[in-house]
Amino acid sequence: MASMAQRLGTHSVHSVEALRLYREILRTLRRFDDRATRIYYYNYARTHFMQHQEEEDEERVQEIIERGKNDLRWLKAKYGLDDQEKEEDY
Repeated sequence: MASMAQRLGTHSVHSVEALRLYREILRTLRRFDDRATRIYYYNYARTHFMQHQEEEDEERVQEIIERGKNDLRWLKAKYGLDDQEKEEDY
C-alpha cells in the first residue's frame, strides 16, 4: 500500500505541511490580547505565505517551512504562549 506522501507527491505533501503550519500560526495569534500585535503578525504571516506559494524547489520549500516553525516557536516564547498547551506535530 502506498504511503500518503507517495499518493500525493512531494509538492502536495509540502502544501499540506505548509497549510498545517499556517493554521497553527493563526491559532496562536488568536491567543494574543493586543489587537495591534495580532494584526501585525497576521499580516506578516499572510504576506510571507503568499510570497512563497508558487515555490517549486522542494529543498527551498522545506527550508521555508522549517523557518516558519522556528519563527512560531520564537513568537510563542517571546509572548509566553508556549505554556502547557499541546503543540501540533506539523
